[in-house]
Amino acid sequence: MNITIVIASIMSLSLLCNAEAREGVSTPCGLQLITGENEQVKPLLHIDNDTHDFGTIGSDEKVSHNFIVRNDGNAPLVIIKALTDCGCTVADFPKGPIKPGESDTIKVSFDAQGRRAGYFTKLVRIKTNAGEKPYRLYIKGRVSNRQK
Repeated sequence: MNITIVIASIMSLSLLCNAEAREGVSTPCGLQLITGENEQVKPLLHIDNDTHDFGTIGSDEKVSHNFIVRNDGNAPLVIIKALTDCGCTVADFPKGPIKPGESDTIKVSFDAQGRRAGYFTKLVRIKTNAGEKPYRLYIKGRVSNRQK
């Protein structure tokens, strides 16, 4: 008898879910039907390589690298800000939107002047309209005592 009640309850719930399930409407089961017409529209940031190694540079050198940024989404990508972890690193980024399927560059520069000889790794956090978490770019290398 208990098995009959359980089976009847499952069947009733299934019928209820199927009867009320309509496109874009949540059912008591927590299901939501979505078709291609309701596809989510959003930008998608893509960078092939998130790390650049400058190798060995002199203590008086300024170096830079262009990271290629591509929008793989279906809405314009906007770079809101680029945060660096010290004054020796600067990031220039496009101020306007990057259209879906298009690319642009983020230029990250490092100034070794006044830096001690040795290895360095610098982080650049890229905040966009594509998500809550910032995208991370890294530059690294070694500062030597030699001058250019």
